[in-house]
Amino acid sequence: MNGIEKCRLLREIRKRLCEDNGLPFTEVECPNEHPGCSGTCPACEIHLLGLNGMLDNLKRNGVKVNYDGIKELYAKEIESWRF
Repeated sequence: MNGIEKCRLLREIRKRLCEDNGLPFTEVECPNEHPGCSGTCPACEIHLLGLNGMLDNLKRNGVKVNYDGIKELYAKEIESWRF
């Protein structure tokens, strides 16, 4: 998996977490999509920190966090590896 694919997968994970838990997803397309991209960048890390904060708030308020979309995405990703 190259950096661009990694970036897109991590972004999709964050997006599904938001969708599954009724949270706003406000990320814009990553500006660092180039062949040398490592798959993470400061902008992505900021979005991740914000999402973690929102999920922590849900947990503190007694709301169970839904991970179904991530489980589905994980199963799909593993299936695509075809050992």
